[in-house]
Amino acid sequence: MRKTKIDLVRVKKLASLLTTLDDIATDQDIPHSTFRQIAAKDPEVRRAIERGQATGRLHLRMAQFRQATGFGAPAVQMSIFLGKNWLGQVDKTEIVGSISIEDASASATDMMLKGLDTNLLLPDERVELNELCDRIGSHGIALLSEDERSRFVKLVQKGAPQIIEGEIVEDEQQLLPPPDEKAA
Repeated sequence: MRKTKIDLVRVKKLASLLTTLDDIATDQDIPHSTFRQIAAKDPEVRRAIERGQATGRLHLRMAQFRQATGFGAPAVQMSIFLGKNWLGQVDKTEIVGSISIEDASASATDMMLKGLDTNLLLPDERVELNELCDRIGSHGIALLSEDERSRFVKLVQKGAPQIIEGEIVEDEQQLLPPPDEKAA
């Protein structure tokens, strides 16, 4: 025996739109806490909400299924979504090999430091490079901020002008442009 007048047909209709209990309470002009108590205790109200929500979920599933059986990118996306959520399918990423990102980054940093001549750096630049190398440790340059990485690369470039595109230049003659054949 409820004292508050509730339109069960409207409650079911709103619930079928998967509306929150608070929104249904507002529509019925009932305080939220009061409506929640009524919904918990009154079997007719609870049944109207549950049946409405079930209808809403069914309509949503039907719309999703229609979308998934359609054509184009939206159909593919919906098929993937439904496969993951209803069929338990997952994206599989296959990793081949055993190198980690940290190892690759450390190797790249080691390559950058190969052939470095710290005598080409100013004393404060040597200290700065040393501090950056300490921060890098065995995990590589990826640990540094973008500004620190930029500064690190500039210091390495200054201290190793013989490194061109990641390769060590064995002979300083390689740094010179090729001789012009017409001049010969």
